[in-house]
Amino acid sequence: MRAGSAWLDGWRRWLDPRYTWGRATHNLGLKLLALGVSVTLWFVATGDRRANVEQGFDVPVTVRDTTGNGQEKRATSNLSPSSVRVTLRGRPERLRELQPENIEAVVDVTGVPEGSFTQPVTVTAPTGTEVQRQSPARVQGFVDTQVTRTLPVTLSVAS
Repeated sequence: MRAGSAWLDGWRRWLDPRYTWGRATHNLGLKLLALGVSVTLWFVATGDRRANVEQGFDVPVTVRDTTGNGQEKRATSNLSPSSVRVTLRGRPERLRELQPENIEAVVDVTGVPEGSFTQPVTVTAPTGTEVQRQSPARVQGFVDTQVTRTLPVTLSVAS
C-alpha cells in the first residue's frame, strides 16, 4: 500500500506553485530551443503541400488571322496537330479548377501567304500559373482565300 501512497504524493507536489514554477523554468533555454526546432521541422515536413506542382492539359489550337482589309476572308484547313500538350506549373488548388478551355493556344497566320504554312503556337497561361512546356511548338496547316459570291438563280417550273 505504501507504493500507491508514494505515487499519489508525487502528483500532489505539482499542486504547489513553487514546485511547478521551478520545473517549468528549469532548463528553459533548452526547452525553447526544442520548441523552435520542432516548429521548423513541422514547416519543412508540410512545405510540400504548399509547393507548386505541374499538370498537363490537351489544348485545342485556334487560328488568328487579321490579314486583309475586311473585304476578303481567308480560311485555314488541315491544321496538324489540332491540339497541343501544355504543362502548367502552379498551386495545386489553382490547377485543380482549370479546364483546357481556360488555356489559350493560338497560331497567328496574319501575313502568311496562301498555301501551306508552319507557324509557332503561342500559349497564354491563366493567372496564377506559368507554362513549363508545350508540345509541339509549331503547327502546320493550309491558308486559302475564301470567296463569297452572289449568283442569280432562275427557277423554271415545267408543267
